[in-house]
Amino acid sequence: MKFTKKMNKISLAIPFYNSSKYIFDALKYCINDEMVSEIIVNDDCSKESEYHNLLHIVSELKNEKIKVYKNSSNVGAFRNKYKVVEKCTNEWIYLLDCDNYFFQNSLDNIRNINLNSNICYLPSSLHLSDGEIVDYQFKDEFIGIKESKEYLKGDVRYIDWILNMGNFLVNKKRYLSSIQSAYEDTSLNNLHADVFAFSYYWFISGGKYKLIKDFAYNHRLRSDSYWHLCENKSQESVNYYTNKILELNNAPIEIVDCPEEFLPKMPVVYPPHQGNNPMIEERAYSFFKTIENLKTDYMYIPIQWTSFHINNDYGKNIEPLQNYCNYVVKKYPNKKFFTIVQYDGGTLVEIDNCTIFGCSGDFDSPLGKNSRYEPIPLLSDPHQIIPAENKKYKVGYAGWDTHPIRSVMYETLHKIDGYRLEKNLCENKTEIFKDILSNSIFALCPRGYGPASYRMYEAIQFGCIPIYISDEFWLPFSNKIEWEKLCVLIKEDEIETISEKVNTLLETKEYLNMISYGKEIYEKYLTWDGCLNTIVDYIT
Repeated sequence: MKFTKKMNKISLAIPFYNSSKYIFDALKYCINDEMVSEIIVNDDCSKESEYHNLLHIVSELKNEKIKVYKNSSNVGAFRNKYKVVEKCTNEWIYLLDCDNYFFQNSLDNIRNINLNSNICYLPSSLHLSDGEIVDYQFKDEFIGIKESKEYLKGDVRYIDWILNMGNFLVNKKRYLSSIQSAYEDTSLNNLHADVFAFSYYWFISGGKYKLIKDFAYNHRLRSDSYWHLCENKSQESVNYYTNKILELNNAPIEIVDCPEEFLPKMPVVYPPHQGNNPMIEERAYSFFKTIENLKTDYMYIPIQWTSFHINNDYGKNIEPLQNYCNYVVKKYPNKKFFTIVQYDGGTLVEIDNCTIFGCSGDFDSPLGKNSRYEPIPLLSDPHQIIPAENKKYKVGYAGWDTHPIRSVMYETLHKIDGYRLEKNLCENKTEIFKDILSNSIFALCPRGYGPASYRMYEAIQFGCIPIYISDEFWLPFSNKIEWEKLCVLIKEDEIETISEKVNTLLETKEYLNMISYGKEIYEKYLTWDGCLNTIVDYIT
């Protein structure tokens, strides 16, 4: 699940089957839209004439972003959609049935969505080819298990249309993982209502739907559609998955009812490229409010620790927070809790029976009874990267002297040939930082005020090998990540050995294996989604 972020580039994924006379309409408003960086069309073994017509239309458009693939055999609509999404390279996908199409301005309504990988985003208005316009209106902002069951039982108008709408914006990784088991299970023969089936698997994976205001598309009614070709099996499939949804347990995770004073917004912008986008604590709160069907014995405490402490003179007023935590523990004496904190040094208060997922150490925090800290990555929004073909530097660094280790590191290393170290930059610091990491094989990642560093995870995103320098190593998910295969760990008194270690890794070519391993684990564990999903693994 990649959690909340703004739209960048998307892939348009079009599953195709015997629909060449409609495909131009599906493509025409997306070809020149800069947000759509690729259009993937996957043919499910159509008639040869239909496939050749498709290729001809695409060739006439003369647009390199369109790529056409063909299955070796017919796999059906459900599995063909899996295949077309799997071939996309962007993080977010718009899945569009090949006989449907946008209005000229349709995509404008999704450019500025705050994206949440738990959410599948649907059009709120459907224009039928017979002239009817359907505007969906439901009382709930999100539609998940609970809402679907309520609407289906109440025979609420159009809920069956929503659950069978094959046109939506979705996170690629989240989409594939939600239906992978069904895709691979060849014994399943009730997938004819493919989107209704997807709705079921999406809900049981914790996903929800959200209708986007003013977002409309054109839906073509046709007697030769896949639905009609499957005849009675389509309705039988709808009935089957309707009953499956009605049987679901929609129990969401238990969340402590937290007073507004402990849920403030972040008052500062850091790192600079982050802007006003939410950080891990705010993302986690949104994430756990929207996820469903999560079976856990833990109760979530959603306190926004970092923004609270910053708003209160950087941790100088913790008494009301400690009193509240004591109240929560007394109110739920038999509960286990978990919370997520980014603040350097931890929560600053004591909480009993709590697993604290911390980004940057626990050095300022008393530990409650039966409680523990679990390190998680100190993340920020990913940078927009232009990869360098030939890296200019062996080792790169840009940062501020927020800990004595950084000063020692700079004085020891900044004159070495092939190293570029910049410190205490005031102007163009983000661009200089990006340029240095883009052009470096290794990136120096010294601790700051806390034992962790944003730079550690930024370096991995940039395809660098982190050199983590600290008197305390705060390494997340050590049961899943082999950190010594990924980075160079340097203690405070080992800074002088860095040059020798770097040269050895370069000479033996071992650095190539480290970069490859970094790419492998980055998406799994070191993105917003990867981090939150791994936390889910810990508590379930």
